Amino acid sequence: MRMANIQLYTYQLPLRMPLQINILKMSYRTGVFVKFTHPAGAEGWGEIAPLLGISREALDEAKNFALSLRENLLSFDLPDDVGDTNVFEKIMGRVPASVRCGYEMAYFNLLAAIHKKSPHHFWGNNDHKIIRVNGLLTGTSEEVLEMAKRQKGMGYVSTKIKVGRRPIAEEIDLVLRVVDVLGRGIRLRLDANRSWTFHQAVEFAQGIRGTPIEYIEEPLYVPAQITDFFHETGMAVALDETLEDTPHSVWADFSGVRAIVLK
Repeated sequence: MRMANIQLYTYQLPLRMPLQINILKMSYRTGVFVKFTHPAGAEGWGEIAPLLGISREALDEAKNFALSLRENLLSFDLPDDVGDTNVFEKIMGRVPASVRCGYEMAYFNLLAAIHKKSPHHFWGNNDHKIIRVNGLLTGTSEEVLEMAKRQKGMGYVSTKIKVGRRPIAEEIDLVLRVVDVLGRGIRLRLDANRSWTFHQAVEFAQGIRGTPIEYIEEPLYVPAQITDFFHETGMAVALDETLEDTPHSVWADFSGVRAIVLK
């Protein structure tokens, strides 16, 4: 099938509260909406939104790739089903991850609209009636505790706390206070964004031993020490940045990895 049109819309949306990523603080979220239009009128939408400080490509680079890919796609016949998920790279060569994500999202949503099915039907029949999300606790210690009070009755089974921004003793105290607020029925997912040395991470883990921690995400500045950290503390780990800068053959052998975080 050939597209009747592919449109790109740049957006900038203010966040309800600033979001800190490593040393960067974001007050706005920027990106590009992608709209595929079929000749019969069906539409599919996607989003290109590289994350500052995390994504390899900046937004301007992603926009340039998106514009070039748009011109190529308008003269190309796309498959009528999801048989080949590498179609965009075959058209243009390797494209940034955020661009491929946005274009594939629009393409699959368009197919869903044409076939009058939910997009998940193209990947199997394992329907989930409920998809759970975790809460997020961020900000000053007082803000974190206030947010925890609000989240307690909202049905979350897990919530995420950003750590690694305060002295170790303060981080330990904050996690213990959050557990007092939430109770032990809500598991905590901690995210340190590679803030700590091995000894700092071990000190933190020992300080919160016995709390309902599901895992800690990227605790170490040197990810090669993750196996040693797990053996020393017994605390499960999630990988995020390590997926980008460490070969799979290396991190696949880490002990204690409970989850990988895909963005």
